Amino acid sequence: MYTLTTLGGLSIVGPAGLPTPLAPRKRALALLTLAASSAKEGISRDRAMALLWPELDTASARNNLKQTVFGIRQALEVEVFDRTSPNLRLQPREIIVDLHHFEHALAVGANEEAVSDYTGPFLDGFFLPNLVEFDRWVERVRQRLDLGYARALESLAVRARLRGDVSAAIHWYRRLVEYDPVSTSSVLGLMLTLVTASEPLEALKYYQQHAKLLREEFDAKPSQKIELAAERIRQDLSYHVSGPAASTPADENEELPTMFADSPVVTRRNSGPTILPGRISGPTRLFGRNSGPTIVPSRNSGPTNLPLPPHHPNN
Repeated sequence: MYTLTTLGGLSIVGPAGLPTPLAPRKRALALLTLAASSAKEGISRDRAMALLWPELDTASARNNLKQTVFGIRQALEVEVFDRTSPNLRLQPREIIVDLHHFEHALAVGANEEAVSDYTGPFLDGFFLPNLVEFDRWVERVRQRLDLGYARALESLAVRARLRGDVSAAIHWYRRLVEYDPVSTSSVLGLMLTLVTASEPLEALKYYQQHAKLLREEFDAKPSQKIELAAERIRQDLSYHVSGPAASTPADENEELPTMFADSPVVTRRNSGPTILPGRISGPTRLFGRNSGPTIVPSRNSGPTNLPLPPHHPNN
């Protein structure tokens, strides 16, 4: 049985894992990929001709297609195309395609298996000159598969966080941020999860990396949600080092990110002191430690009334 690899490159190997005579024949490999693009339907011959021989008239393109199919059969010495289909479709009993396995894992929700299958972008490094429509087709498929991979990582991270497995959530969020370091939701999710794990400095490190990348590559700034989360983490660190007087309040008219709304550590401003529990069950604990409640005075709420020690008349 042959194996066609389309993720992270393009290659086909034989039953012993050895290269086949098709290795240098790029258009034949491209035709196999087109046929593999849909496990059930394959690709129509007219569509394959339009993508691989756009400069030829119909008769010439059809002749080139026939010769390429014949050359593939000769090189592999098996019938890899399904003769019962009007389209070019691969025989699953003769050739394994990594793309099919990846897409099936996504479809059934086997996210960890899908993430393991994804070894890189679709047809990474593969190029056929002067085939503009083929390049566009590759890019569309690549974007779809990349999105599926990112969603699988995010699903793994979120589910781990919801079941309280902070270590696993950090692992998957880190992989997600490594894959897409400019994504607001990915970076914010990792920051919040790191704070939950009592690693605020690590959370700020990822914030700084994100901000630097946006500034240098896109001349842009992080989203307001990320900026606000970073500021709150700094305030909490400052409070624990120097007390509440060292903390710099945020703008009183600034709203918190909506994803903080369900967290017990967040209240609206100007509503009196905010009491942050020291132990909070759930993935969105932002500022508390496991040492009892922390009382943070809110802005414009008047003097902070902290309990005084009992008065002794002899003092």
